[in-house]
Amino acid sequence: MNKTLSFTLLLLTACGGGLASMPTGPKPTWIDGAAAEFAADSYFTAVGMTTVKGEDLEATQKAADLAARSELTKKLEVSVSSEFSSFQAETNKNGQTSSVEVVQDLTREAVKDFDLTGTEIKARWLDRDSKVAYALVVWPKARAEAQLKAKLSELESTARQAEGEGDKNVTGNPAVALKQFLAARAALETAQNQAILLRVVTGKSATVPDISGVRGKLDKLLAGIDVKVTAGDGQRVKAGEAAPQPFVVQATVAGTPIVGLPVLFELPTGTIDAVVTTDAQGTASARVANVGPLASGEAKATAKVAWGRFAGLGDVEPGWAKGLRNIELSFRVVARALNTTRVLVKIVDSIQDAPGVATNEVQSAISNGFSSAGFNVVDAEALVARIPIDKLLTLDPKEFQKQARDLGDIVVIGQAATSFSSTLSGDVMVHRARLTLRVVDLGTGQVLATTSEEKKGDPGKGSAKAGQKALAALAKGLDPSTPGKVRAALGL
Repeated sequence: MNKTLSFTLLLLTACGGGLASMPTGPKPTWIDGAAAEFAADSYFTAVGMTTVKGEDLEATQKAADLAARSELTKKLEVSVSSEFSSFQAETNKNGQTSSVEVVQDLTREAVKDFDLTGTEIKARWLDRDSKVAYALVVWPKARAEAQLKAKLSELESTARQAEGEGDKNVTGNPAVALKQFLAARAALETAQNQAILLRVVTGKSATVPDISGVRGKLDKLLAGIDVKVTAGDGQRVKAGEAAPQPFVVQATVAGTPIVGLPVLFELPTGTIDAVVTTDAQGTASARVANVGPLASGEAKATAKVAWGRFAGLGDVEPGWAKGLRNIELSFRVVARALNTTRVLVKIVDSIQDAPGVATNEVQSAISNGFSSAGFNVVDAEALVARIPIDKLLTLDPKEFQKQARDLGDIVVIGQAATSFSSTLSGDVMVHRARLTLRVVDLGTGQVLATTSEEKKGDPGKGSAKAGQKALAALAKGLDPSTPGKVRAALGL
């Protein structure tokens, strides 16, 4: 044994591990990599160094030990990176190696799995002249091999069990199968890292677990996933305030809700629940506490599925999880103002004894009134296509909110109907037209205003003409205050 190293080891033993002091004296040969007692074919070795931490020798020693283990990790990283490059070249079908970035990612993930509990600090030395402390760390390859083989076996067993459970559930409960296949994939990816480490440690070929089977099953399920926005998009909010509705997404696979799926919500300009997991209905709902300044008149938020979290891998997703199907949805909030308030206007008109005759004059007049007041009047045909006319007039406000929230912000719904009033001579008659109207806030489901008006029309020949004249009179004489009342109710 090298005399200097032997002397250092003796001092470490005599001092109980060197917590109170560190060996000094002649510079040991191991500092320059000449630790003959720990041959490279049987040991990994590394030397760490640090400056002396004042008079605190214990802190100095710990810093040197940590530096030695850090150096050992760096040395292993180089070998692992080289091994990954070789492995990627072996497995890549087109014969091309993966990019440097991919190999670096794989190396980082593999190095995370290093279990350095089997390493030992075998020597320390303090250079009092330069005030630098050194430490020698040793990792017996036989011990490292045993650790890696045990871990590899454990991971492969875990993967087989998870894959088997996934196979049982893939038809009856695909949402559960999805999580089990993810767990199997995660275990096999880590096992692959362990196999690469084993190659590095032993210098011999090691069988790398086959991921293709589980990957195929997982990809098939991922292709059948449907994640959609169900609420919160397009709502109007005042700058600096909370949004009236949460942002809501729903996730299903083959029609089955996915429970416990983490969804990452991000609103760069404001404050929002960052991570929400789906409930029994596959729904994730994120509250928006503050939409931010809305400097451009709007703000955009995103909702992204976090596969790494779903697989139980924590906040930082490994490269393979990043490569899974990317599911990202967007939300938009608009600064609440008159010109961003979308108004749907639908007036159903009818003339007594003249079915099918319509003028749309009352609807046009109401639409023009809201436009003149500064509101953004939008086409209501999508509303009619979604909700039958006979239901529009009596639909509960909350149901309006549920069914039409994505179409607009305000709905103005009413009926203008004429009825016979009097006969002048022959078939010349007079009709009266009556309007019943309500305005519903689709953001809150509240009724903002109601009105009832009636007008007598000019005489007309026959019911159709008399009715049309009555509707024209009603349209011309509408109360102009309704848009203003709605504006006041909205606080605009």
